[in-house]
Amino acid sequence: MAIRELSAVLRENAALSRAEAPIYEQNHFEIFHPWEQRRLIRDLSRYAGRRSLDVAAGTGNVVTKLRGGLRVALDLSPEMLAVLRRADPGVHAVVGLAEALPFRDGAFDLTVMYSAVHHLADLAPFAEMARVTRPGGVVLLDHEEAFQEAGPKRVPYAVARRMLRAIAGTWYWRRPAAAAHGAYRRTYWPHSGGLTVDFVLTDGGHPDPDTVERELRRHGLRVTRRHYLLEPLPMVSVWQRLADGACRRWRLGHFAIEATR
Repeated sequence: MAIRELSAVLRENAALSRAEAPIYEQNHFEIFHPWEQRRLIRDLSRYAGRRSLDVAAGTGNVVTKLRGGLRVALDLSPEMLAVLRRADPGVHAVVGLAEALPFRDGAFDLTVMYSAVHHLADLAPFAEMARVTRPGGVVLLDHEEAFQEAGPKRVPYAVARRMLRAIAGTWYWRRPAAAAHGAYRRTYWPHSGGLTVDFVLTDGGHPDPDTVERELRRHGLRVTRRHYLLEPLPMVSVWQRLADGACRRWRLGHFAIEATR
């Protein structure tokens, strides 16, 4: 289904990870913004005590928030996993591919992927996540951009998203921690120029939520999906709730899929 060779995508992802690993968390304020971190901790608290696998774990944003039970992190980047091991030695870190998970069938109660669908070369990781999740277990995909926006809502959505990102960015840059982000921008981008790691379907575009849902259902999972806030914003809670409501209604922003066997 993908039009690019898996080997090419893996090489590009590996190169990107080597350059980004030391300063990944400083660069992605949309992920490490306090509001998004609180949301993630709250949502993951439901899965405490399970045998868990974090696929494409990166530096461990998800797996380090899981409490109790066996915690395994898989990533193709040894550099990313080295950062994770220093942050949380209790996590079992494994270098491997999402397209061929090195675990037995039904090994985990929870298999999760966070903000990584756009790095995949094909649909194989969804089949693999379903395979290693036991009957009654959960496959969770979270913080994925809903690239399916099209038609009349495409332009207003793009404008709104850029405005909201600018608000969040302005707030972020006023924080002392933003100095590291600025130094990163000066040193990182020369290394990343020309890298293309987005998953592109044969008919163009990115893996939209409907495509992901169909693939999970094809492997026998029951799927529920929700949309939420376009960008983590420095707003009071009432505005956050309104933005979340708009995203749910018009199926915009980011999406989370919870699939059960």
